[in-house]
Amino acid sequence: MTPSDAGPRDGTVRLRRALPADAAGVAAAHRQAWVETYTGLLPAPVVTGRGLGEFVQLWSGALKPGASWTTFVCEIPHGPIAGFASAGPIRSPTEDRKGPLDAELIALYLLEEHQGYGLGRVLFEAARADLAERGFARMAVRVLATNTAVGFYAYMGGRTVTAEDRPYRGVTVREVTYGWDL
Repeated sequence: MTPSDAGPRDGTVRLRRALPADAAGVAAAHRQAWVETYTGLLPAPVVTGRGLGEFVQLWSGALKPGASWTTFVCEIPHGPIAGFASAGPIRSPTEDRKGPLDAELIALYLLEEHQGYGLGRVLFEAARADLAERGFARMAVRVLATNTAVGFYAYMGGRTVTAEDRPYRGVTVREVTYGWDL
């Protein structure tokens, strides 16, 4: 990634696969991005009810050797993890007119201060390429219909597969699933 692609801080960003030792850093980025993303979209108790410990537990398991998810992180020199993307086998069977989607972009989060520099695209493409290399054929991502990320996924060529209401942590949310051929 070139400095002009990156932009934040000193213009240098490092993209790499996450390691088990990154669990706390990914968890901190996830929690901060979660609050930044969902404040105003979900009830405050749902947004603030997820403590850092919940995220650390999630990422401690997800980054263990042999885990089915692959996670990529964007690092800013001398700073925290700026964002990450995780992808792996689809967790809930999903089909479109072409048939089943077998992989999923499970998470893509980027801290607000690092948005607008193309880092989301870089993370997305790293996850997509990894899935293709691992032999997956078709990828899905699920996102709240009210999340501004819907525009990003449409820009990245995602096709709307489903739009449906579902329960989430005590509330009903409208979720859109996008699909891509790998």
